[in-house]
Amino acid sequence: MERQTLGSHIIDWCRYISRNGLRTNHGFLILCGSIILLIYGVTLLVFLGDITIHGSSSAFMNTCFLYLGLAGLWKQQETLKQERVYPDDRIIGYALLLTGTIGFFLLRSSFSLQALCAMLIVMGMLLSQFGLVMIRRHWRFIGFIIVGLYPNIINLATQTWKFATPHNLLELLMANLGSQGLRLLGYESIAQEQFIKLGPGAVEVAFGCNGFHMSFVLGMAGFIVGQFMQLSVRKTVLLIIGGVTLALSLNVPRVMMLAIASVYWGKQSFDFWHGSIGGQIFAGILFTIYYYLAMWIIDRKPNVKASRSIV
Repeated sequence: MERQTLGSHIIDWCRYISRNGLRTNHGFLILCGSIILLIYGVTLLVFLGDITIHGSSSAFMNTCFLYLGLAGLWKQQETLKQERVYPDDRIIGYALLLTGTIGFFLLRSSFSLQALCAMLIVMGMLLSQFGLVMIRRHWRFIGFIIVGLYPNIINLATQTWKFATPHNLLELLMANLGSQGLRLLGYESIAQEQFIKLGPGAVEVAFGCNGFHMSFVLGMAGFIVGQFMQLSVRKTVLLIIGGVTLALSLNVPRVMMLAIASVYWGKQSFDFWHGSIGGQIFAGILFTIYYYLAMWIIDRKPNVKASRSIV
């Protein structure tokens, strides 16, 4: 028996929808959901392309999560064909699908809310097509797809962090550590809230310079690498913790350098190191170090204590 590729399976699915979309109510609803998801997918692709040009890493995360979810379900295709769908599952699935469809057109002013509607449509299609047992069994892959559909994962993480943590938590930490580092270098520096006072001037550590962005990106990169390489939970957690710790640690000397550039080197120098080119240089150094750290964690063998022989 010839094994189908992912592309041929998608073509077969499109043929199935086109043939059965107008024959049964179920097929019609699946057809409507597929069309809306196609519209949303094109819009999402354009949006991710735009924010990528401006330096965002969300497109990388969206692509990886969608691939992990779709590839995971693809490997279970034979099992999915045998899933039993109960009438209650279909009713709930149709309700989610219709709710998402109506909301998608009513909430056109908010891309985030449209993303939520797209998630409802996906859940409705899966529930009505394969049943609740399938969702429980493959919740991890479905979760990856749901996360991948959100248009700006980093922005969502940022808003969640601001809501769940004390005001200016990382900014205050970076200001204090940066000020202490400058004093070790011989500068007269003090930290007042999120400001670093250095000689004749002062610099504010704003949210964009507190290290959250890069720590989140490296943390998610560690999680994604762990999933792609099917690493153990222990190694995946180490990759995440290592990435977050490294990003926050290296952000301290970056804050110190920006403070020195702002006060002593002039506006042009500060704009260079604070701008896109300086940010790319810092990111390049950070990702290079993280690569070697990640390889060490992945290749590290567990310590096995030699058993003592009893004479």
